[in-house]
Amino acid sequence: MDSVLESHLKNLREEYGVEEADNPSVYLKVKELILDGSSIKTISMEEGEKLEKFRNLSKLSLNGTGLTSLTNFPEMPNLKVLELTDNYISDPIVFTMIPKLFPNLKILQMGGNHLKNPKDVESLNTMPDLVVLGLAMNPMANEKNYRDVVFECLPNLEVLDQVDSNGAEYNYSSDEALDDDEEEEDEDVLKKFYEAEYKSEDDEEDDEFDPENQPDVEDEDFYEEDYEDEEEEEEEFTSGKRPREETNHSEASSSSRPKTE
Repeated sequence: MDSVLESHLKNLREEYGVEEADNPSVYLKVKELILDGSSIKTISMEEGEKLEKFRNLSKLSLNGTGLTSLTNFPEMPNLKVLELTDNYISDPIVFTMIPKLFPNLKILQMGGNHLKNPKDVESLNTMPDLVVLGLAMNPMANEKNYRDVVFECLPNLEVLDQVDSNGAEYNYSSDEALDDDEEEEDEDVLKKFYEAEYKSEDDEEDDEFDPENQPDVEDEDFYEEDYEDEEEEEEEFTSGKRPREETNHSEASSSSRPKTE
């Protein structure tokens, strides 16, 4: 597998104009890795470490490579499509390994291997995003009630061997799954953009607040006294009495008038 990856990386370096043999940017640009037909029965620890550098990989295809197990495969949380058709995988432990290594898979193609018991797929029920599964041409596909058992083990599964749970043919392509992911990513980008815009507007409104135009804490007594005077005048008015200032003024005016005899 190492030689296959090196050849693939060499082509990528030429495509992106990168001279360094182990430049991380080359690995991060790869979204799909198609190694169909290559001779890859197993992978070594060193090959697994190199494969781990493809952190943005969304599709890995190893159809017809002679693969026998997933030992030394790295964790790939961004992988959405895994194709392992026409290989020599027979150990049911593979169904236990897949959720740990590729927890966010949407499509898993494992037709044409040597897997026998349909109940073994129950280990995949911890993968809520898995909607398409291919197991045709495995010995388990010849078992009685094979389809019923698989759908019962995997409640979220929509399509098994290109047929949905109602028996209708449905060819769910890997490109369709990847397009859905791109749309979700675009929606996330727009959401973050608008959230950032609203936040900046709120910050601007906060900046407009001028503390110099607000009353000081020391002036609280002044406002309190003024408020009490207003309340007192209002009470005098409603009770039929004139305000004190007005009464005093009237008395002063009457005393200044000349008396008539």
